[in-house]
Parts: sequence; C-alpha cells; structure tokens
Amino acid sequence: MAVDRLKSADWKELEELHALLKPFKTITMELQGNLSDGWMNGAIFDVLPSFNYLLQHLEHAKRKFTEKSTIVTCINLAWFKLNEYYEKNNLTSVYIIATMLDPRMMYGYFECCWATRQEWIKTAKAKFQIVYERYWEITINPMLTDSIPLTLAPIIMQALLCL
Repeated sequence: MAVDRLKSADWKELEELHALLKPFKTITMELQGNLSDGWMNGAIFDVLPSFNYLLQHLEHAKRKFTEKSTIVTCINLAWFKLNEYYEKNNLTSVYIIATMLDPRMMYGYFECCWATRQEWIKTAKAKFQIVYERYWEITINPMLTDSIPLTLAPIIMQALLCL
C-alpha cells in the first residue's frame, strides 16, 4: 500500500494541474450566464475573448512547465485543439458581429487580439460589412422584412464607424 501513496512531488504536480485547469472551469461557469460577479454575461460576445484568454493562459503555461515534458505535451495538445475551435469561430459571422457590437470591445478587440492574423481582420470587416449593408437596406426599405428589428441598424452603424 505504501507504493500506491502519492509523494509530495506528486501532490505538487496535482496542485499545478489544478491551477492550470482552474481558468477553464471559471470560463465555463461564466459562459453559462450566471451574473454573480459581472465579469462575463454568458453572451455570444464573450466567446471570442474567452477563447483568446484561454489560449494565452496555455501559452503562459507552456513557458512555465518547460521542464515537465508530459505536462507540456498535454498543454500543446490542448492549445492546438482550442485554437482549432477558435479558428472555426472565424467561419461564422455571429461571434464576430456580436464582439464588434459589444461597446467594451468593438473593432479594437480584433486589432489587438488578431494583430498577427491580418487576414482574419479583413474577413471580420467584410462579414460585418455584409450584415451592416443588409440592415441598412432594411432601414431604407422596411418592406423587405418584418421579422428583423429595425432598432439594430443604428447600433450596427455606430460599430461600423469604429472600423
């Protein structure tokens, strides 16, 4: 039985793993929309910043655990999987538009967080422009649809001015 006991080094490694995984639990709970502390709303506009935060957390962890190859391997695999999903968010307009319409972030988020991914910024601008033009057409010709709220057009216009 003594062979099966965890040594102090094992407990230390478990504590490090717990600390490494804690932001994932925090983000998961925040994205559920529980407004206990007001940090996040659990809304669509919180998705891209959450991915970015977790990717940065893993980048920091890679530098911290350089001597522990098994942990670094797990961190790298987690980073690649998370980044794969982060890149898929760029395929749909909803996350981009929601982030641009969030007054805390708007276009500045993309300039800051996607500075190394200029092609993504161009794509985000183009997707936002398409949606803006669609809503602009609706405000000019309200007969195009009755199902889209016209109150969004001024909000989209405001966000577009920040481009």
